[in-house]
Amino acid sequence: MSEIETITRICQCKKPIRHIEGIVQLKYCDSCLRKAGVLKPKRKTKPLCNSKQKVALNALKCNFDLFCKVCKSTFNIDVEMEYKFHPTRKWRYDYAIISKHIAIEVEGGVWSGGRHTTGKGFLGDCEKYNSGTLMGWRIFRVTPQTLMTTATMNMIKEAIK
Repeated sequence: MSEIETITRICQCKKPIRHIEGIVQLKYCDSCLRKAGVLKPKRKTKPLCNSKQKVALNALKCNFDLFCKVCKSTFNIDVEMEYKFHPTRKWRYDYAIISKHIAIEVEGGVWSGGRHTTGKGFLGDCEKYNSGTLMGWRIFRVTPQTLMTTATMNMIKEAIK
């Protein structure tokens, strides 16, 4: 066997041991060696969101609830949040005016590389939107920043006529 070939053995904890033949002969896996202090701990990943981001997310949620209230008071229509529109898929519209078959999708993460901007996320959104359109829904896409703007409210006003 060459010196760079990797061999797999089993540790006492039943995890595989990867080592390079002729250079290191270990009897323990990396996680056991980390616990014993022989190896440095793995670098911890950043938390999904810090406290400032949590505050911003809570503010967005309040803003979304406010959107439903504004639509009710301005247009006298009921807007439902997280409406499950498909009979078999788990798809949901961010907002739905069920009586008019109007959906409002808030496309977050536009500048930060969110789910909607990844290849897989974009393709999934296309499938969801096309399926909804075939079911008779009119789908309007907005960003979190434009949700409460006059332009969005005017668009909804025109759509519910």
